[in-house]
Amino acid sequence: MEELILNGKCLYTPGGAAREYAAVGCNFYRGCPFQCNYCYNRKGLTAKVNGLPYAKLEDSFTKLSNRSKKYRDMESIDFALTIFKREVDKCFDHLLEHGIFFSFSTDPLSPETSALTIKAAFYAASKGINVKILTKNAGATSAIFRPFLNNSFNSHLAIGFTLTGRDDVEPHAPSNAQRIETLKLLHQWGLKTFVSIEPIVDFDSSMRMIEATAGFADQHLIGLMSNRKANGFEPYDGKACDAFLHKTALLAIDKGMKVYWKESIRKFADGAFNNEHVFGNKAFSVDKDWSLFTQK
Repeated sequence: MEELILNGKCLYTPGGAAREYAAVGCNFYRGCPFQCNYCYNRKGLTAKVNGLPYAKLEDSFTKLSNRSKKYRDMESIDFALTIFKREVDKCFDHLLEHGIFFSFSTDPLSPETSALTIKAAFYAASKGINVKILTKNAGATSAIFRPFLNNSFNSHLAIGFTLTGRDDVEPHAPSNAQRIETLKLLHQWGLKTFVSIEPIVDFDSSMRMIEATAGFADQHLIGLMSNRKANGFEPYDGKACDAFLHKTALLAIDKGMKVYWKESIRKFADGAFNNEHVFGNKAFSVDKDWSLFTQK
């Protein structure tokens, strides 16, 4: 049976490397105030559109010409939420199986985007749909994160943080240390938590992030940096990568971690030992369809 391909105004089926993160994505905004140096949205031909230094609600929600008459007087954010609810209800069975991921085109919990993201996430979670939110924002006691405290839908919500250990290449984002502290608090609140160790800027910094979060994340997703040379970095060192993999594997076994290795690092470190004892070790390595909600 062929997989359902979504192409809605909110919900869609990601392609390429994004598919490793989720079977269904949701993008309300493009652009991001954090402006990390390596961000793929700031590179290439579409950078002027997707790499804005602020979050901009998509034109499909802001332009009145895109709306039927009965929605003309509705605020853009309310209209976006209305469309989201309609698409969720239409694709309910598919979403119940695959969940929803926020977001590939912006930081979904930045000051500009959080209100709409949270309303949408809570709507989906209230229907039993699993929702994952990946952010670089931090401050679990801030107004942005407060709605997740003692929320009745938390069993269907997971919040993850991108961690590189390199604040110098993420100059406008909250520090990695702040993100880790927020991760710990959210974990204590009972939410599912995950960590994206991607991109790896250098192996030592990423290893420190894994060590610091080994007891507070339900899953670690680990991948290399795309277009590394274009981002101004030297090529990865194969021996350093092998040492990183072996150290992570030992820690994962010791701490009971679950790790998804992205294709980028699998291809780079493609060797008999790594394939058998790291990538193929079912004690801690999981595939892209493993769910941190069901643990299978």
